[in-house]
Amino acid sequence: MPEGTGYWGRTRYGRRTALKGAGVGVAGLAGAALIGCGGDDDGGGGGATATVTGGGGGGGEPSGSIVLEPGMYEGAVAPSVGEADPAQYAKTGGTLRLRYLDPPRMDLNRTLSCTIYHTLNYTNNKLVRGHTGATAPLNTVEIEPDLAESWEDADNSTKFTFNLRQGIKTHNVEPTNGREFTSEDVVAGLEMYRAGGTQEDVFAAVTSIEAPDDYTVTISLDQPLADFPSNIASWSFIYMKELVDNDDLRQEKAVGTGPFLQQEWTPK
Repeated sequence: MPEGTGYWGRTRYGRRTALKGAGVGVAGLAGAALIGCGGDDDGGGGGATATVTGGGGGGGEPSGSIVLEPGMYEGAVAPSVGEADPAQYAKTGGTLRLRYLDPPRMDLNRTLSCTIYHTLNYTNNKLVRGHTGATAPLNTVEIEPDLAESWEDADNSTKFTFNLRQGIKTHNVEPTNGREFTSEDVVAGLEMYRAGGTQEDVFAAVTSIEAPDDYTVTISLDQPLADFPSNIASWSFIYMKELVDNDDLRQEKAVGTGPFLQQEWTPK
């Protein structure tokens, strides 16, 4: 298809450019459903129609923040002050209520489903992840640190070393009980994917997964694969070793290192 034609070649974008892609090409979940939403085709000016909020206070958005109106805009919309610096303006606490499709289980390696992904996106993390949100690049997929704070590509993209963040705690519930997350969890989780299941193809080129210390994981491949970090940024959430070792528990429990705890799950 020639550049600039067809659905994906359109240059007009909706709400925050569909949340800056919402991870399409990486997570690829909600983004496709968001793109194309908005106003009619003959509107549109040079920029976003916006209103200015009052002073945030209490950790909220500062005065002058942009609130987007529904509709279509030409080009991207710059992040608000609070979106550009969430570490300063984010407000902790509160309750998140949402509706989504019912997952069949919590084991993503048994069923590759967006319903399971949606849950794990709150409770678990990956080594690396796709950059989403208001500050994400518009036309490219950018990979950013998650459980790994940095990584190196060596030997012609046949060896990747991931340097893990230190001091990360698992959820303070059974079976992890708030212990420290280490490279043992990464090795266990990735070896589970490699051994078979929904992501066996992602790890088909992997010849070894090693942990020289608690905060380093080295993955060797049998062929050059520069896109390997992007591949594991898609679906490869890290399961804690206790859940890797307990197949039955892994079907029911979403326990990890993410910002939310699974309090209960009542199927259907």
